[in-house]
Amino acid sequence: MSIKQKQLIEYATQDLVAMLVEREGRSIQDAMSIVYHSWLHEKLQDVETGLYLEGSEYLYGLLMEERDPAPAASAPYPTNESPALCVAESAPPPYKA
Repeated sequence: MSIKQKQLIEYATQDLVAMLVEREGRSIQDAMSIVYHSWLHEKLQDVETGLYLEGSEYLYGLLMEERDPAPAASAPYPTNESPALCVAESAPPPYKA
């Protein structure tokens, strides 16, 4: 992992913590715990996913999806996976002329 990649990952992590503090009124310690113990943070650390290149709003949306168990019950992907990194098994077959 390059220094630039490490910096981008740290910036994204800081942004997520700040968003939780600002939008949900959480303490910094609570927000840090949420982010650092999330599936998203684990995947953010994996440069192969490229998540560190995504915008903070997009990453915050993924974090919110991870924290909200309600949509997962009807999702076409396994509940232990993120919708952003999975392909639905029920995708329609390709068009044939």
